[in-house]
Amino acid sequence: MTFVLLAVILFEGTGKPSSSELAVLYDQRVRQGSKSIDDQLLKRHYSYWMDVFKAPTVPEDTSGLFLFLTVCNLEKKYQWSDNLINHKSDLVRKIFSRNNWELAVIDYLDYTNQVSFTGKTDVEFLKGKVQILSRFKDHNKEWEALVLDRLGRTMYDKNSYDSALLYLEKGGELMQKNKLKLYHANNLTMQGVVWDAKEKFDKSAQFYDASLEVLGSLSQPPFGTLGANAYNIGLIYEDRFGNGLKGLPYYLKALEYDKQSGTAGLGVVSEDYAAIARCYLREGDILKAEKYALLSLDVAKQIQPSAGFEYAKSLLVTAEVYGYKMHLATALVKAYEALEIFEKIEKSYNYDLRRQKAMTYNLIGSLKIKNNEPIEAESNFLKAVAISQEISREVFLIQAYPGLIESAIQRSMWSQAREYWASWGVIIEQKFKAATYQQQLHRLKGLEISIKSKEFASNQSWEKRLQDFLNADSLISDIYLKGLFLQTRYMNHQNMENDQVINHLLKVQQALIDYLNFQYHVVNAAFQSPNLKALISESIQLGIKHQHWDTDDRIKLVLVNLLSLNKSIGSIPKRNFQNSTEESGASLIYQEKKLSERYAEVSFMIYAHEIGQKQVTKNQLVELTQEEIRLERDLLSIREQLQAQFSAYFYSYFVAPIGSLKEFQSKIGKEELWIETFIYEDKIFALYANRSEVYVREVKLDQSIKDRWLIRNPKDIRNGKVFESPQLEKFIGEKLPNFQRLIFVPDSWLALVPLEVFTYQQEPLLFTKEVVYDVSLLDRVRREKKSLSPYQLQWKGFAPYYENNSLVFAEQEIQRIHQLTKGKSFIGPLVTKDLFKEEASHSKIFNLAAHGYADVNNPGYNALIFGEELEEYLTVNEIYDWVIDADLGVLSACGSGVVNTKEGAGLLSLGRAFNFAGVPSLVIGLWEIPDKQSATIMEMFYENLLNGMSKSESLRQAKIRYLQITEDEFFKHPYFWAGLVLLGEDQQKSERSFFWIFLLPGIVIVGFLLRKFFQ
Repeated sequence: MTFVLLAVILFEGTGKPSSSELAVLYDQRVRQGSKSIDDQLLKRHYSYWMDVFKAPTVPEDTSGLFLFLTVCNLEKKYQWSDNLINHKSDLVRKIFSRNNWELAVIDYLDYTNQVSFTGKTDVEFLKGKVQILSRFKDHNKEWEALVLDRLGRTMYDKNSYDSALLYLEKGGELMQKNKLKLYHANNLTMQGVVWDAKEKFDKSAQFYDASLEVLGSLSQPPFGTLGANAYNIGLIYEDRFGNGLKGLPYYLKALEYDKQSGTAGLGVVSEDYAAIARCYLREGDILKAEKYALLSLDVAKQIQPSAGFEYAKSLLVTAEVYGYKMHLATALVKAYEALEIFEKIEKSYNYDLRRQKAMTYNLIGSLKIKNNEPIEAESNFLKAVAISQEISREVFLIQAYPGLIESAIQRSMWSQAREYWASWGVIIEQKFKAATYQQQLHRLKGLEISIKSKEFASNQSWEKRLQDFLNADSLISDIYLKGLFLQTRYMNHQNMENDQVINHLLKVQQALIDYLNFQYHVVNAAFQSPNLKALISESIQLGIKHQHWDTDDRIKLVLVNLLSLNKSIGSIPKRNFQNSTEESGASLIYQEKKLSERYAEVSFMIYAHEIGQKQVTKNQLVELTQEEIRLERDLLSIREQLQAQFSAYFYSYFVAPIGSLKEFQSKIGKEELWIETFIYEDKIFALYANRSEVYVREVKLDQSIKDRWLIRNPKDIRNGKVFESPQLEKFIGEKLPNFQRLIFVPDSWLALVPLEVFTYQQEPLLFTKEVVYDVSLLDRVRREKKSLSPYQLQWKGFAPYYENNSLVFAEQEIQRIHQLTKGKSFIGPLVTKDLFKEEASHSKIFNLAAHGYADVNNPGYNALIFGEELEEYLTVNEIYDWVIDADLGVLSACGSGVVNTKEGAGLLSLGRAFNFAGVPSLVIGLWEIPDKQSATIMEMFYENLLNGMSKSESLRQAKIRYLQITEDEFFKHPYFWAGLVLLGEDQQKSERSFFWIFLLPGIVIVGFLLRKFFQ
């Protein structure tokens, strides 16, 4: 029984509320871990004592007052405690001045209150209280333990780890001896933290486990301590050992506990989100990493906007995410802002934040490396090294050394690079033997120095060292990709046999497939991985060098797969809907589909809030994030069941490589030319294929050509700027084979180049050839072809209502096309997302004229907007979970085909999502096209379709007709018409239409007029 409880029971006071009841609750709380003491009960006690203090006399129930102040410390009611201790009557110190140990406790409680307000600590004060309390042998061991524990924590904050352990161990022994389980569990956790700081990770884990054991014996374990233990175990795996996958479940568990702590736990919730973001970043899932980083930032702002410690730490992980996405300017701004906040806090509160500053310097250094600023990078890394040595924290050294090596490599300072590498190895051997990530990264960096310094030319063992490294068990995915990149670069500098090249490229191909299959979620995070894109680029270069000696076409086949698989729908949950109806687990499949749809919807709502696109209330945000965690857990569980029971439902042909070049070429039309592009940094690679030939080459273009080719604001025309019409021959780089239809798969910024205004044989392609866009040539090969009868259109049109920014011409478009097709139209407020999904699913052609929401950074959140509420946004992620039995979709919405302009990502858009959901052909807008011009072109498109033209020919002739009837030269600019493209399949016509005879004179006239824009 605690001394406080004994004293209260001996004194049966007559005041209300009951002190003896409070004493029992306190005792149960610290010994058995019962639930927190009720706020209303504490408030009654507080009101009672504030009333007592109004009287000039000393109260008789001094033990009850002491108990209440004790409980305030336990339940963190620091303001109430301060109001009583420092009351103007000074009654507390008058009451307890007679008992030296009680006054020492009162002084300690006053100290903890002030620390909670100001953050300022005083080691000598705490040491003095320990000396006073240690002299009293009978009644004060609880308080001696608590002061020792506080002293240990303070020494940790000052980076005095040995002293911290000394005081924590003494305090912990007293807590254990006196059976103060709640305090003891917290104390053991803190000892684990200190051992982690001393980089004794096994010892750290031992104390976390011991704390969990004590917590398990409590009747109601505290969520905060449970969260802290889960977080710290996650930290050991993710940060110390470099295993994000192993750390992630612990962080998610920590988040689950910490969210139940209410507003008092906002700081740790922010840290949980940041840690989860780091895990996803390590595994290449950039979308999730960014989402959790933004959540961390949002929660931190609720604590102390733009100034607090938690906010600064959130800025760091956000900067890390943007750095990974190569948004370096934004990343550096956030990193420097975090550094400034740390320095202000350090100065204002006399805190020691050298650890946080070392972490920040390392991050800034890594960003400078990516920005090719090696001298600036080295300066920041060396600052982190200096701090690490000051505070004896080698963890910051092992973070700095890879960057220091890279800064030396960028300046070709090979001796210095090797010195850094050797020093790094010594630290790993001494302190981080169990850190798999560090061990692997160190070996890899050594190999990288060898190849980049061309040391391998005089080192016969280098190739074997690299091969042994790649054959090692349990290589982390990111490390393996980097190793393959080094091997590919090495082979690019050697004279290799064709068999060696093909075997290596097949290995790269398998690594790409494994990486895509590894992704769980709907957005292809693999596209964001710079390591993956660099590997593909280097591999394509190797294949190009050897394709001319490729007698059996094996190298060309791998090149087709590498270039196209990168844009294939690899990371979308690979549900093959064609197989789903044949499986017996229909209810399980339906359940998974509904969960996935809701997951996509909830994720978007959270993301829209975080980027400020559409705000929700704090309570709604909490509910949404909790729902998202539940949905993700349920989804992973049900997908594991489906994969085990119905393998045909997963890993469909969309992610598999094509097995034969003949199979690939057999799908190419007789007069077709297929081109697919891949862009990485300043390199453009293009695959060309027709029925007789397949080859890949690097396209050499002047760097300024990008700005000249891209569609910009049409107002430039009014200012005299003339749009350049490039030569297709220049883009291809050699004489083109004869073709009538061009199938084009653009990548990155090439999707914003209007291909139909390229000239071919001195005429714009619009007038001489059919141009069809696609998302991936492998998708095109495997896509199910559907024929469409012009007499059975079964058309449905949709035009939602917008209170602001209405699309007047879009509504007219739907009405006029309705009259043309005799179909069914839905216009106005009744057009909701659910109505569209239901009706469009059972149409042969659907036409949606709506606003779109475009997010080029996270294309999975591109959306069609049906209303003001976020639930009325139909996102790419949600469409992937939809099954549509339509032949043609027309999306005349703003940004319906918006591209991911990062290199290697291709057309990841709303159009592509509909394509995957089952619509083989779509008309989409590559950029925002004014609704008036779009409506005019689409009406003529349907007229042509009804007259029996193919889809691509219908659209092409509609554009030509638009140019004929448009009198204002300004509106003939490609901005107003060239962005409408056909994506996907186009039914073939066996007979040529006779309308050419009637259109030829018009083509000549339009060609003459367009020369005012084309040079």
